[in-house]
Amino acid sequence: MNIIFLIYGFSFLALGMVILAQPQIKSCFKLFDFIWLLAAFGIIHGALEWMDLWTMVRGENSYLNAAKPFFLLVSYVFLVEFGRRIVIDALPLPSSAVRWLLDASIHMLLLGGILLAVVSSDDSIAALVVWSRYLLGFVGSTLAGAGFLLYCRFHIQSSLTQKEFRSIKYACYVAALAFIAYGVFGGLVVPRAACPPANWLNQENFMAVTGVPVQLFRAGCALLVAISVTHILFELRIHELTRNITGEFNDPER
Repeated sequence: MNIIFLIYGFSFLALGMVILAQPQIKSCFKLFDFIWLLAAFGIIHGALEWMDLWTMVRGENSYLNAAKPFFLLVSYVFLVEFGRRIVIDALPLPSSAVRWLLDASIHMLLLGGILLAVVSSDDSIAALVVWSRYLLGFVGSTLAGAGFLLYCRFHIQSSLTQKEFRSIKYACYVAALAFIAYGVFGGLVVPRAACPPANWLNQENFMAVTGVPVQLFRAGCALLVAISVTHILFELRIHELTRNITGEFNDPER
């Protein structure tokens, strides 16, 4: 389990660092205007997983135990906002219904649901963890996955040549599927709790049925997300730099 949490946390931390290390150049892809939200999710969530690793290696720590549910909540808020923005930006002409469903007020709705679950539960911390995963983790991951598919179809494919697109399309598909899978393993398979479906669909029962900890699947998804998103950003930056250099040398006024 130590290795799983090490890879799990490192994958998301590396994703965040790679995104923040991107050169600040003007881009035709609006994705770069809000990709920092995904970096924030990666860094905070990666730190959370390493808190679990620290607990396994060094034992329980009351300060870490108190901080972990809030790290989980905040990281997922950033993921939901990233997913919301990429879906809206990806669609050429989002319908009024889509804009209404994905309005910024979605955060108030989701956080309100979590607050209601917390105040009505006998174990507020457990409820905070479980419903953060249900309402933020699952929704945010699903939106991010759908967003990468839509962005690939409506923006990336139309902006690149056929040869350039071939080098990036599979990374887009992997990123999308990895996020959606992470939504299932990280957002629906939760710690055991008294409320349904957490009383039967939970990490403990998953381990009992499959013989494999769900964290292994989460770590695999995190690794795929980190690799695929890094590849996407690298290819898009190469395209931007090539376009800028070509435009510079072809500028008739120079």
